[in-house]
Amino acid sequence: MLHYTWSILQTILGFILSRIILLRDKNTRKLDGPFNTTVFISAKMKGGISLGKYIIVQHKSLIRHESGHTKQSLLLGPLYLFIIGIPSFIWATIYTLVKPKISYYSFYTEKWADKNVGIIRNG
Repeated sequence: MLHYTWSILQTILGFILSRIILLRDKNTRKLDGPFNTTVFISAKMKGGISLGKYIIVQHKSLIRHESGHTKQSLLLGPLYLFIIGIPSFIWATIYTLVKPKISYYSFYTEKWADKNVGIIRNG
């Protein structure tokens, strides 16, 4: 229920993005995901994104990490886009140019998402 109230902004964005992915990639797979999410797996997606009720990933191995972002969304509600979503998107866009020697998952948004679902990374 929180996806449609507290996290409604990101759920709407996730719905729109999932429809775009479905139009672009007829081979997209749809699954039921953790925390009452709908997961789309598409080769046209680079990496992954979690927006409210929707998780969209390139590969199934990213679902767990993205579900950590879902937990952030359920906790932060409308603040998620400003505290997690936008910084994470910027980080994903520029991290290799800015900090090529460190892990993508060292950024606070990614570390927190991993912690939410018990992922422990080396380095």
